[in-house]
Amino acid sequence: PVLGESRVTMRQHLRTIGVCVLGTVAMAGMVASTTEDLKSLTVVGIPGALQLPGIILIGLLIGLSLRSAAAATIVLLFSALAGGIMQGMAIALAGFEIEQASVYLINRGTVQGFFALLLIFFIGMVGVVTAMLINVFARKIDI
Repeated sequence: PVLGESRVTMRQHLRTIGVCVLGTVAMAGMVASTTEDLKSLTVVGIPGALQLPGIILIGLLIGLSLRSAAAATIVLLFSALAGGIMQGMAIALAGFEIEQASVYLINRGTVQGFFALLLIFFIGMVGVVTAMLINVFARKIDI
């Protein structure tokens, strides 16, 4: 294609959707495995010190797999939104079952979900920007 033109194929759309789903699961799992409320429910416990490098690594993998800065940012935004909702709902849903702690758990789930959204997006963008720099300078790809 001529410079400035873009042909998006069905394969690229499927790759974007796949990266989005896997990125969401990876981000939500990373945050859940380091949260005190949900750590006992996860298969693998990840130390809190590895949470930020893990989120950056997932953002880097999202950026390297999509090759487009706009697509990687949109996928990361969706992953942050869905991951934050999953995180918050996992904590808040227990509040609907336990009457004595319902207000506490619903409020805690809301705060934890919002914090997860911000954490995933802003820290994940470090990985996406790093991936775009790698794409431009090392892989010679026009982002």
